[in-house]
Amino acid sequence: MIFFEIQQGKSEGLAFAKKHDKRACVREVTKGKRICTEFSCFLNNRFFYQTCMDNARASTSLCNSVPPIGNLFQYEAWKNKQCKKIGRADRGCHHIWQKVRNICKLAEN
Repeated sequence: MIFFEIQQGKSEGLAFAKKHDKRACVREVTKGKRICTEFSCFLNNRFFYQTCMDNARASTSLCNSVPPIGNLFQYEAWKNKQCKKIGRADRGCHHIWQKVRNICKLAEN
């Protein structure tokens, strides 16, 4: 069952990524149909998001608000603010913004 959830999430994330940019991946898991705060949807949505972010085309505005690399305090405050904006305090939300930061860090290099 777990393997199926992971594979399904990856497959759906790849299909979504083919038609959208990275900002749309973030929007889908924060405001769209893939919002998940329950364990029952955690794996499926986590792998959807990871696959989507790894395969979607770049977004010109995604990294605009991400604090510079190296300032951990500023980064944590930014991540908490993003989660608070959408009314979430779960670890899944923090993972969403961690992935955004990692994508933006790669884009800087």
